Amino acid sequence: MLIFDRSLAEKRRLKTAGQLDRYNYLYKYAEENLIQNLSFIKKSFEKVLILGGCTKGLSQSLQNLCPSTNLSVYSNFWDQDVTLEKSLYVNADEECLPFREQSFDLIIMPHSLHKMNDIPGILAQIQKILKPDGLFLASFFGGKTLTELRQILFEVEVSQRDGSSPRVSPFIELSTAASLLERSGFSLPVVDRDTLKVTFSDLYQLMYDLKGMGETNTLIQREKRFTPRSLFTEAAKRYKEKFSSSPERIFATFEIFYLTGWIPHPSQQKPLIPGSAKYHLADILKI
Repeated sequence: MLIFDRSLAEKRRLKTAGQLDRYNYLYKYAEENLIQNLSFIKKSFEKVLILGGCTKGLSQSLQNLCPSTNLSVYSNFWDQDVTLEKSLYVNADEECLPFREQSFDLIIMPHSLHKMNDIPGILAQIQKILKPDGLFLASFFGGKTLTELRQILFEVEVSQRDGSSPRVSPFIELSTAASLLERSGFSLPVVDRDTLKVTFSDLYQLMYDLKGMGETNTLIQREKRFTPRSLFTEAAKRYKEKFSSSPERIFATFEIFYLTGWIPHPSQQKPLIPGSAKYHLADILKI
């Protein structure tokens, strides 16, 4: 089932790439956490694939953190004018990856999964092109993202037009993200999250920043007719009434998920067989 207009999303990605430095604060935050997670792993990665857009900061941090890497492949890098040593740049559809099986030791996918139609299919492809004991890291927006905006636009549109159209993308929940990793065959799966409250002067600044990030509505079922200004005027008013952090500021929720998964390998830790523990909880509890 197709949810997103991927060709429209790509056009908007290319359109915003040149000015993204002004709006990529959430992306930078997520990338810093991805790099921190990677820094805890004492392993060398010779061949690395970065899927989807990333900032210059992530690419430079990778070079510093993984000096033994002899090839970094950037797929749909936002700033292809930046030439990094031992790096290649390709344009590829994340839903149809053009790489051979067991080609990479590490794959990082920042800011992309929440805009894909077939997340299980993408994870299955990533699982195939990683080598045994290869690592997958990803960050993307989760279920609580823009919950205030979704609520307000729904309320106003129902009151003014006797119906509503999808104006905010659906985001998957934490439990779904965890099960997707397990079903795709990754071992030692870990899912973490951050919930951020970001403030804006008003609804219009929020929507302007979303446009600058390339995170505007690309749903296939989106409203394609002209939206009357009165809808957004009323939405801005209600948003300020319900979701203000101060008399001059509103807030919006952004939930960021982080995925970590490994390709199975004999050297990895294995869970204990049920009943094989040497000690029992009853031995240390007063029960």
